[in-house]
Amino acid sequence: MPNWKKVIVSGSDAILNQVTASSGILLPDDVKINFGDENDLQIHHDGSNSYIKDAGTGNIFYRSGTQTFQNAAGSKTMVVLNAANSVDLNYNNATKFQTTNTGVSVTGNVRSSAGAIITGSIFVSGSIGADEGAISASGDIIADGDVVAFNSSDERLKDNIEVIQGSLDKIDGIRGVEFDWNEKSPGWARERGHDVGVIAQEVQKVIPEIVVERKNGYLGVDYKRIVPLLIESIKELKQEVEILKKKVN
Repeated sequence: MPNWKKVIVSGSDAILNQVTASSGILLPDDVKINFGDENDLQIHHDGSNSYIKDAGTGNIFYRSGTQTFQNAAGSKTMVVLNAANSVDLNYNNATKFQTTNTGVSVTGNVRSSAGAIITGSIFVSGSIGADEGAISASGDIIADGDVVAFNSSDERLKDNIEVIQGSLDKIDGIRGVEFDWNEKSPGWARERGHDVGVIAQEVQKVIPEIVVERKNGYLGVDYKRIVPLLIESIKELKQEVEILKKKVN
């Protein structure tokens, strides 16, 4: 047990204006330092852990420039609250998550075992993975690398399975076009400039289930769902070619 020295202040009007200790102030375990008339702020150590507790009705405000949270040895920086407003979350001294004036910046992989709902745009230089849930964005998802997605297609998940009829006629009702994105289009599209694709309004007339109206009122097309029609269209053409071959022979 250390050789404790006591500072005793008694009386209802007693005020301790200043304590100066050249070698520190030592308090035993479970002894709290209380601040405020109602012991609103409490600091103590219980022998295992240290606590800073706001026991009052107000909030705790940390006011300083840049605030850095490190491990006990000071060798690892976990969190940096920058005076310039950004917040950095680090792993092994490398920033992995940072807030910016436009949103957040993530370095590395983003994995979700549930779902992710994004109301802005996602700019990806790494990977985004969702094991079981979904990634939903009302804005745009822009990736510098490849986007690899596997759609659920197991027969055990489907009822009322039928071969698409009249697929060639449906494809015939859709034009493949080249065009220039105009000033109403999103930023990534304007940067691309000249492009190729289909017209959503034309697709909507023949395959309405692959066209969606976005929150901004503009139509979008799920291009990959055109593939089943192309498969059946090729089969129809193959049958027609075989019939013509038989007539020629």
